[in-house]
Amino acid sequence: GDLILHPYFIRDHRKFARKGSVVRASRIYLDREFSEKKLTKRDTKVNRFDKGVSNLFSAFRFQLLWKYFEFNYKNKGNERWEIHGANMAYWKEDAIRVNGYNEDFKGWGPEDKEFVARLLNVNVKKRFLKFGGIVFHIWHAINAKENLGNNNCLFAKTKKLNLTYCDNGIDKYLKSSD
Repeated sequence: GDLILHPYFIRDHRKFARKGSVVRASRIYLDREFSEKKLTKRDTKVNRFDKGVSNLFSAFRFQLLWKYFEFNYKNKGNERWEIHGANMAYWKEDAIRVNGYNEDFKGWGPEDKEFVARLLNVNVKKRFLKFGGIVFHIWHAINAKENLGNNNCLFAKTKKLNLTYCDNGIDKYLKSSD
């Protein structure tokens, strides 16, 4: 993967988990030089004050503020759809209910936003875990985006039609295991 998990990452997500919700949490970006240094040394310890760590504010873990940001932050307008696929959590039964990720998406983006849109359309609540569930995103080259136009159309269709299910999803794998 392209992440370094904060020591409390799993604990935070488990503590914050609530049935009927999808969780978005922050990621902190590491620049190229710092990432290469960490990878070369196989070092997974990151200090928020290290040179090469961006968005320092998001790298603080402060559980007392979780409730304040839970529904009041990043949940209005276009932010409603915003998610970091690298740091999100949801319930298996909710994912199955909307048929998982839409496999009509090819290449990069925004498959995670479209998946969350369908979850929101079946009344799963989006919650924001601010100051917890922290991940550090290791720098890497940007993925090719040649299918982004088609992918954005799929996302727009889900939002416009309030779709709750995709045709090309996880159900085909579940049927084959019966």
